[in-house]
Amino acid sequence: MSDEPRGSDKAAAVTKTDEPMEPVRQSKIPVLVVESRAPFPELALFQLDAIPRQGDNILLVIQGQGANYKVDFVNFNPFNQKSQITLGCSYSPPVAATVAPPDLKERVDQVIKANTQMFEKAQAYSNALTLGGYAGVFAVWSFSKDVLTKKTTNAAIVLIGISLILYVSWEIFGMIQRAIAQAKFVTLVDKSPVEFFQLLDRQEAENRRLAQRHFLTWKLVVLPTIVTGYAGALLLIYNAAANIFGVPQWP
Repeated sequence: MSDEPRGSDKAAAVTKTDEPMEPVRQSKIPVLVVESRAPFPELALFQLDAIPRQGDNILLVIQGQGANYKVDFVNFNPFNQKSQITLGCSYSPPVAATVAPPDLKERVDQVIKANTQMFEKAQAYSNALTLGGYAGVFAVWSFSKDVLTKKTTNAAIVLIGISLILYVSWEIFGMIQRAIAQAKFVTLVDKSPVEFFQLLDRQEAENRRLAQRHFLTWKLVVLPTIVTGYAGALLLIYNAAANIFGVPQWP
């Protein structure tokens, strides 16, 4: 009796050989996560496909809340029979997006520029108002000169003249200082960019020091300018009213 398999057996053998092989299923690895500091309390038990390395950041969902943890060590000797690997982790708070702090020098320059522009606008307004005030005083004098005594006219002219001279002198002084500063700035135009900004910073610092000194001088000038100007205007108004109501004029 022959040992050779029969036809049906051959077909069966061939069919069995041609059957596709089932893929090998890789089982997940049970991993126990504990605190990295003694007494190493357990945090969670997970089934992972891959083992994180030391220094990696992982997201743990504990009691329905996610938290970032950093892997401090990986221990292949499990603490208990539930896991094959133990991860020692420490809480890693989320890093807030850092915003680069603005350049303080740029902010200071912007504030100085804005303040300078506001001062120049206010100065232009005050100059127009002051000139209008002087024009009004001289208009009052021109309308009331016929009823004023010679002493009153002379006293008003002296007071208003002193105030006007002080004001005009201060404005001429400021004009000269601005012209000097502009002339210094013109000398920087031909410099290299690096040297230009270095010299410009020095010039602006010098201008600020001069402005502080000029402010002290301004306080000494503005008080007599206001006092004499108002005194002359009030003198004209008083004597014009005295002529209307029959009150003796002064002086």
